[in-house]
Amino acid sequence: GDNRSNWAANGFDIYAPGGPTVKQYNSATGGWVGINSTADPIKNAGGYMTFIRSDRSGTLSSTTLRSAGELYAGTQPVINIPANQFKVIGNPFAAPVSIASIKKQGLQDVIYVWDPKLGGGYGLGAFQTIINMGDEYVVFPGGGSYGPQLSAVNTIESGQAFFVKALGTGGSIQFEEANKQIGSRMVFKTISSLTTTLRATLYSVATDTTTLLDAAMINFDNAFSNNVDENDLTKFTNGSENVSIKRGSSLLVADRRPMPAAQDTVVLNVTGVRVQRYKWVINADHFASNGQAAFLRDAYANTLTALNLAGTTEYEFSMVNIPAAYAANRFSIVFERAVVLPVNISSVAAVRNRQVSSQANIYWKVENETGIAGYEIEHSAEGRNFKTITTTQPTAQGSQHQYEASHNNALAADNFYRVKAISFSGLIQYSAVVKVAATNSNAAIEVYPNPVAGKQMNVQYNAVAAGKYQLQLINAAGQVEFATTENISSASMVRTVNISGVAAGNYTLRVHGPAEASYTIPVIVL
Repeated sequence: GDNRSNWAANGFDIYAPGGPTVKQYNSATGGWVGINSTADPIKNAGGYMTFIRSDRSGTLSSTTLRSAGELYAGTQPVINIPANQFKVIGNPFAAPVSIASIKKQGLQDVIYVWDPKLGGGYGLGAFQTIINMGDEYVVFPGGGSYGPQLSAVNTIESGQAFFVKALGTGGSIQFEEANKQIGSRMVFKTISSLTTTLRATLYSVATDTTTLLDAAMINFDNAFSNNVDENDLTKFTNGSENVSIKRGSSLLVADRRPMPAAQDTVVLNVTGVRVQRYKWVINADHFASNGQAAFLRDAYANTLTALNLAGTTEYEFSMVNIPAAYAANRFSIVFERAVVLPVNISSVAAVRNRQVSSQANIYWKVENETGIAGYEIEHSAEGRNFKTITTTQPTAQGSQHQYEASHNNALAADNFYRVKAISFSGLIQYSAVVKVAATNSNAAIEVYPNPVAGKQMNVQYNAVAAGKYQLQLINAAGQVEFATTENISSASMVRTVNISGVAAGNYTLRVHGPAEASYTIPVIVL
């Protein structure tokens, strides 16, 4: 397709408002330019970005692309790349070529390829970065057409085009017959990073699946500079979600910097997001046990999440249509000197009082409580802007304890609560946020009292169909701690269930009834 008035004369088969669906990269402007005519010679040292439109029948169908013509062999002409510019290069051979063996001068040792199978909000693909990691080249963020993150990718396939970037003096690339490899990429192996590394990977979260979208990494070594230089790898922007490291005015897919010190901050630049659920997966490799700590800061939610510097940390969040929520600099990683926290808030829960619907009760359990000046219970109507509603004095210095507080002006709509722990030193810690759902006087099944005391759980059935009801108490790990079956003979009745074998904690009561009826109720067991 083409969007010019003479599209038919230029050999295009349809008018397309977006312009020619075959484009070439302009190194000087950094943009894509449509080809002039389908009669233009396809032979050149570069490559094309091609959008495949199937057979235009309005339904998806398989499309086969074929090429014909001269086979290239032997040493090919030198391709020059201007200083600090990107250029698209095409593999000229009808065979895979070894990335390491290609003759390169004045180029960063990295290539960028387009992966149509890599996740993204629009389903069109995204860029993969193939980085030299010593003896191997690895793919980042991985997935899509490739193996897992940091899988070895040492060849460029026949017919594949890729980006390279020249250094400040300009560069060149040249293909030779010896670059050819036998076979193609079939098996993936993951390569471990040998440097101290943080990898921040963004996923979309749906009901049954997560999809890898994009990622950025930070490599720490005192041989690297605090300034952006030839060791740092520029981010190539996708058409949907983008993750990069922001250093000054530069956006990087791989930021190489000295070992982190206290108060160092890494800004995660995130763009192209939509209103949906997302998840960060942050992997830490080869951090020394030297009393250092790192936190993921969410400026919109006003939270700090401690990172596991010996493994993986996950952080889920919802994107909403509010400027502060989708601000590019919402997330950052902050390094601090490790300290012993004054308290561990191991659990928090909140429920509406069954007898007084305008009252909500908040419960939290603490461990290793030392040096705590007090607790503040904070409330929010939308889960973002919190205000203190009551305070509680600590009573369990140095041990475990369960606290409770009440909110006597709970909204009929949803309510959100969190616990703020304040130490004598001024350090502030927050619990997780918990929700009390809107008032529902027509609930089919209720539990009272909730929290359940004395291991006797009263289950109220309201206007339900008679028959067998299967009850399961499920813990936070998704394991069934207790199960029983009740025969309900009338539309409204109460059954008392003995749960003496269930430990104190937060649970979900899942009830399955006749005609595939299903109910879920949060329950606290004291």
